[in-house]
Amino acid sequence: MADPTPSSPAAPAPPKSWRLEIAIGHAVQWVTLALALIALLGVAKYLHRYGGEPAGIEHVRVFTGVPQDLRSLRGIFGLVEQDSARAIGQFAVALLLLVPVGRVAACLAIFQRDRDRLHVLLTFIVLAVLLFSLLLER
Repeated sequence: MADPTPSSPAAPAPPKSWRLEIAIGHAVQWVTLALALIALLGVAKYLHRYGGEPAGIEHVRVFTGVPQDLRSLRGIFGLVEQDSARAIGQFAVALLLLVPVGRVAACLAIFQRDRDRLHVLLTFIVLAVLLFSLLLER
């Protein structure tokens, strides 16, 4: 005897934008992993160079902060070229801060392609806030 229930139609394929968003998510995961490995390389180099030095109390009493060279991208890039262990770690952190900006920019392009005006506007506002907060001099 045949099945009395009608067969359900095949589920529709997900929109192309869903596939792009999933691809962006995977790219973000891989970039984050690569940047974590770069940061670990910087830590390993730092410990290799300075790990054997005794920790004196004079380092604890006075907080000196981050050197001026490591406070700008130009300074970080200059020190990375000189193979500075601290600069390699700072470089990874600086690029890690740019990952969400790249993701939001990619989503903005997807929404623009789909002509989704509301999401384009909202995503543009989020991107503007992210860029403003990153570029704001303190």
